[in-house]
Amino acid sequence: MDENSKFAFSLTTSKGNTYIGGIKENSSWHKKLMDAGCTVTQKGDLKIPGDAQNPLLFVESVLGKNQIEKYGGIEFKSTGKTTSQTVEKKEEQTKNNSLRVITNQETKDLIVSGLSKEDKEAHKYIKSFGGKFDNQSNSWTVPNADEKLKQNVFYKEVKKLLEENKALNSDTSKIKKLSLDDAAKHFANSTRAIKCLTTNTINAEVGDKLLKIIPSTGAFTLSPLSDWNLDIVFNPNGDGYLKGKAFMLDTKDLTYALNQTAPSIQTDFKITQDGNDVLVSNEKLKEDKSLLRAFKTLIRDDANLEMSWDKSAFRIKNSTSSTVENLLSKLDENNSLDLDSSIKTILEEHKTNGLSLDDATSSLKTLMQSEAAATQTLTQG
Repeated sequence: MDENSKFAFSLTTSKGNTYIGGIKENSSWHKKLMDAGCTVTQKGDLKIPGDAQNPLLFVESVLGKNQIEKYGGIEFKSTGKTTSQTVEKKEEQTKNNSLRVITNQETKDLIVSGLSKEDKEAHKYIKSFGGKFDNQSNSWTVPNADEKLKQNVFYKEVKKLLEENKALNSDTSKIKKLSLDDAAKHFANSTRAIKCLTTNTINAEVGDKLLKIIPSTGAFTLSPLSDWNLDIVFNPNGDGYLKGKAFMLDTKDLTYALNQTAPSIQTDFKITQDGNDVLVSNEKLKEDKSLLRAFKTLIRDDANLEMSWDKSAFRIKNSTSSTVENLLSKLDENNSLDLDSSIKTILEEHKTNGLSLDDATSSLKTLMQSEAAATQTLTQG
């Protein structure tokens, strides 16, 4: 820091770039700024990264606003013209600027600024993630120590809310607000839908419209599909979502979709809610006795649920489809391959210990007859 200046350091803007002057090379501040992505110029100044959405907030997030004020604030310069200001004055100038989201390099928290009082949906959305609002800086701080929130994804979601709010308030709005009941009816007719666990939003294709559901703000809207890049919206592995945090929904029940926290388990079981019971069909399981045996053990012994055979399906009493799906996620077919392992044992015995071909054949016939009888018992409950 420059000991001859009453300011902690200066920020200079020139040709779209911002430079920091007056910070000693061997100081802790210099190291923090370098670690955050700043580079050293030929003059010895630090150049702020070009992707920093707001130079002031970037510096504050790295060094700490209180520390900057403690040592005299910041002097602002622009192409040779000097304007001596305090941090507070600069903030007043930036209050009504466009949305900015940056990451505090020390805490990893997200700092969101540039919102107005009218952006109520955006404020509610940020607050739903535990955001705390600071009146002095007119910005939000969103806890993110575990780094589950991705800066650019969060920025895009808040930006979409601002754009949708602007469109909704326009006389020529192409976006239609819905009630929860109406949203559920549209969702039931969707052709595909995706859920993002990071932002807890659902996007569904309904005819030529995109149904967008944001539970944290109670926002349910329909907008033209043509306004969206569908290759991004419906690609769970794309740049629009954190890895492993988005998945395609296979339910048409919005209540279930809102509570779903993982992709549906893909098995041979077809699960249907029937009042207070769940029906689980086993059409394909007749060919997989070990899986069927493991399923019955899981439901009856491990989960202690009552199950009976009902025409063409198992009826699991007093349960829900989500409970059954969660149970199926624990199903391990590899622990139940009794038939395969028994056959292997007989063949190995024949090969290594001299079991005669006739004895091996007889043993296999007995095993298959036993499996046939077991299949009859299993499929009839």
